[in-house]
Amino acid sequence: MCIPYRSSNGTETYVLRALGMKVREISPRDLRNLDKLIAAGTLPEGRPVAGLLIHYDTESQQLVPNANAAFLFITREGSMGVIETTDRITRTADLTGNPVGAPSGGVGFHKGVQFNLKTIIP
Repeated sequence: MCIPYRSSNGTETYVLRALGMKVREISPRDLRNLDKLIAAGTLPEGRPVAGLLIHYDTESQQLVPNANAAFLFITREGSMGVIETTDRITRTADLTGNPVGAPSGGVGFHKGVQFNLKTIIP
């Protein structure tokens, strides 16, 4: 579910909320090598996420809501996959005629989070 999120500095953005699933944030390297890891019979460990799918910066030790990140999830039914956040849409505009898949630059038909979804085990 996409929800508005207000940072401690007062800026508002949009984040995804996990409902009924276990989620771990995985590194960009693990995301790139996910197919190889699965073929080897292992999954990336990652950082457990409690509710909101927000990137955690280990260097500054704080959440970074506008940063893109990848999250490995397992639903309560046992389905598994990866959600990769790719952009935050904070301004609405009519994009009729724009090519599909073109970078949005934060503009879209509806406000929210753009993401890619990859199913591992349906």
